[in-house]
Amino acid sequence: MRTKKEINAEISALQNLKEKVPPTTFFKDSNVEAIEAQIKVLTELMDEDDINLCHFNEHSESAAIFAWEWMTEETDESPSEDWADLVRIVTKDK
Repeated sequence: MRTKKEINAEISALQNLKEKVPPTTFFKDSNVEAIEAQIKVLTELMDEDDINLCHFNEHSESAAIFAWEWMTEETDESPSEDWADLVRIVTKDK
């Protein structure tokens, strides 16, 4: 499990990125809602059962699970790194 300091830093990074990502995907799914789902997972230290009970849409649920995987150290790449990559791609294309 990540430390409280790491989790708080990730929440802060996600809040900052929420304003920079494209608001929707090509398929019109909300990136903002997906980031909000990740922030909820990290703020509430949710587990997989908690995530399932939230009834997120598919895009947000996938993002929430990714945040949980990072929080529980199943993956090294943080959600904010993933979103930052998207911001770099979009900014580069402009």
